[in-house]
Amino acid sequence: MLQSERQLKHQRVVKLLDELNLDTVVLRKSPNTAWFSGSRVHVPNSLDSSCFDIVLSRDGYYFHTNNIEAPRLRAEELLVDDDLRSHPWWISRDSLLPKGKGVGSDIKEADREYIPQLDLLRMSVCPDEINRLDKIATDSAAALFSLAPKIKPTQTELQVAGLITSALWEHELETVFLGVAGIDRVNKFRHPLPTNSTIGTQLSVSICARRKGLIVSTTRIFSFEKISSERSQEYVRLLNVEAALLEHTQSGKLLSDAFKAGASEYANQGFASNEWHHHHQGGTTGYLPRELVANADTHIEILDNQAFAWNPTASGLKAESTWIANKFEVKQLGSDLNWPHISVANRLRPNILEIL
Repeated sequence: MLQSERQLKHQRVVKLLDELNLDTVVLRKSPNTAWFSGSRVHVPNSLDSSCFDIVLSRDGYYFHTNNIEAPRLRAEELLVDDDLRSHPWWISRDSLLPKGKGVGSDIKEADREYIPQLDLLRMSVCPDEINRLDKIATDSAAALFSLAPKIKPTQTELQVAGLITSALWEHELETVFLGVAGIDRVNKFRHPLPTNSTIGTQLSVSICARRKGLIVSTTRIFSFEKISSERSQEYVRLLNVEAALLEHTQSGKLLSDAFKAGASEYANQGFASNEWHHHHQGGTTGYLPRELVANADTHIEILDNQAFAWNPTASGLKAESTWIANKFEVKQLGSDLNWPHISVANRLRPNILEIL
């Protein structure tokens, strides 16, 4: 993270302070502390709160943590000039943070005003964040393509999950979500956590990969037999559903309109009209796998430079990439020169990879 990016984000917070007539806010939620700091904030990663808090006022900001985390944060995570304060681990951090009148927080707690608008500050990503998301998307795709010579139809989903996790770590990516389904489970479950089931003739892999707080979603499908013409056409029809979602993913348009365009496209493509009932279609992303899951009632205007991950599914198939929306277009993040692609609605989309 550059100092200029930090300054831009501090300005967003100060603007909110002015609007709400507050003096100070305390960021405590992991996605918000990751957004502002550009660092790894979880110890462990199962907690909603981060291992440090950020106190922001009009004059500046500082980070507060315990003596366990302070050395690592200073050496590996924060900027050189960041004001980092620490205390003995056995003392409650909350007791040392500002509280009372004029103090807000991004979580509900005593003695601080709950400010849900703080979550909105991270929804429109800045240019440096777009560059980082683009690199994460590229590295995620490279990690998944590296599986091609390693996976076999006789392996179990758990064995493949181990290979995926290893490949992601080699690219400095943390696994936030990992779905793995072989031929026996791919038609049964939309969120297939890996099991001891054997892969068989088809493998579907879905990941949410994170680096320094930012998350990219990617799905890839492998086939261990020649793909039939019927199956190929079915996949193209699903990509046309995705194309309908993308066509309406532009800043200034309503998120609900994009969702409705995709949901109605299932019937146009020969799927059941209620196919979308079986799985959410995705939505906005960034510092959570889905910042907001879209539906027909999300009458929220799409922001300029907002990140999206749509994920239409049908017939054991899924399309999923990460995109950036602006007023002119929606742009796919990352590049993957090795994976086979197919052109749908003037966009190159990942095809099913045959491993014969």
